Amino acid sequence: MISFTGINVFQLFFILFVFTLIIIGAYITTKIVAEKSNFIQRTKRIKILEKTILSSNMSVIALMINEKVYVVLQHYKTTQLLDIIDKNEWNKSLEDFNKSDKKNQKSTIKYIKEIFRLDDHK
Repeated sequence: MISFTGINVFQLFFILFVFTLIIIGAYITTKIVAEKSNFIQRTKRIKILEKTILSSNMSVIALMINEKVYVVLQHYKTTQLLDIIDKNEWNKSLEDFNKSDKKNQKSTIKYIKEIFRLDDHK
């Protein structure tokens, strides 16, 4: 048998074959994990519609969960539910806001502060 520095040629081919199988196995495993991960992400039921930062420690977040929109206020580590709105009502109010925003050139922050009459209290 032919030998290169103590390693048989058949052993060399066997090592290369096993190495190739390991690489192919890792590739197939990665593809399967990626497909399952994408499936999990597609079935998420919570979607963040908007997040508006009012101050350095206060923000208003609109979340959609099961065809309902939850408007919450996040202040430091606390979260307070402000309102629950139907998805259709949310879309209508968003369209109305976009129309009025084009006319009045209001910023989103000013609009939200007007709605909830929020002022920065320190």
